[in-house]
Amino acid sequence: KKPVRSFRSKAGAEKKVFDLTIMDDTCDIKVTFWDELCDKYGESIEVGRCYTLSKGRLTPANSKFNDTKSQYEMSAASDITIELCEDSEAP
Repeated sequence: KKPVRSFRSKAGAEKKVFDLTIMDDTCDIKVTFWDELCDKYGESIEVGRCYTLSKGRLTPANSKFNDTKSQYEMSAASDITIELCEDSEAP
């Protein structure tokens, strides 16, 4: 998990972003959170904990910004759901 960082877009808007890598026994994938989702999830997602994510948007991985082995990456949108798995440990 990388820390939340702020920057100005080319249009001059203040933006925030953070990303993390999720994995299971078969693969890993990058998940990127933008703006208000940084505020919502930036501090609450803990490294080493197990989560279930749904309703993220999958796109082909951009190797310029993605160091996972996956061919895809996920962008979190406002309808994403993230739930802690109480009965599991992260791999």
